Amino acid sequence: MNIAMAMVKGKYLARVDHDDCAMPNRFEMQVDFLERNPSVTIVGSQLEHFHDQAGITGLPLDDAMIKARMVEGANYLANQSTLGRLDFYRTHALQFDPNLYVVDDLGFWMDCMFHGASFANLPEPLTRYRIHANMTSLTLRLDRLYASKDRIYRRFLPLLFPRLQGNECEHLLTLYRRPQDMPQTLAHLVNLHRAARKALLEVDTRWGQSASGCQQSILSLLNSARHGFEMLGILRPEHAAVLDLIFQS
Repeated sequence: MNIAMAMVKGKYLARVDHDDCAMPNRFEMQVDFLERNPSVTIVGSQLEHFHDQAGITGLPLDDAMIKARMVEGANYLANQSTLGRLDFYRTHALQFDPNLYVVDDLGFWMDCMFHGASFANLPEPLTRYRIHANMTSLTLRLDRLYASKDRIYRRFLPLLFPRLQGNECEHLLTLYRRPQDMPQTLAHLVNLHRAARKALLEVDTRWGQSASGCQQSILSLLNSARHGFEMLGILRPEHAAVLDLIFQS
């Protein structure tokens, strides 16, 4: 992608991954959208899953919620569906970070956001996303993935949630792991609830993200961790009641 961005000529840059398919009208619709909406920098679309799985994504359409969903790291923008303004990427010397394993796209879109980009998703599925046994997301090296997410969110979380202290941010970083890969203690859950509560006290929205959407993303990550600890038999109902009190205090 970095080589392509350096070599390509034109006004827009589209992304299509090698195992996916662009619909015949994809580029026409996306170019038309950007031509009619000069304030939007990057436009994506919904994905239509095919091959081993069928379905259509429900990605948010507006800029504020797309940016808020980056806090959760899921369901924000489909990298392989995007069409962006090439002059914006070049003006700000934006590149994909090759040291970010798998989540290089998330790091790239965050950098775009910090440089003033505005996003949109079209409601139509304009890219067909192939689900198959050998796709990257099903053959991950978790240690490399976690290290890359730590690198991204150690920078991102304190910017969006200015009340966070360093140790609180470190606790929240574990929310981007599977529950079985987090510290397996109730004390860690207590720390997670205290850190999440601190994050929700203030959201910096200078980049245009939805404050309530950012808060909901943190809550979604926290609830997912709680559910995982319940499935592992670590979190019992009486513990959950105490955690709720800690979170609400």
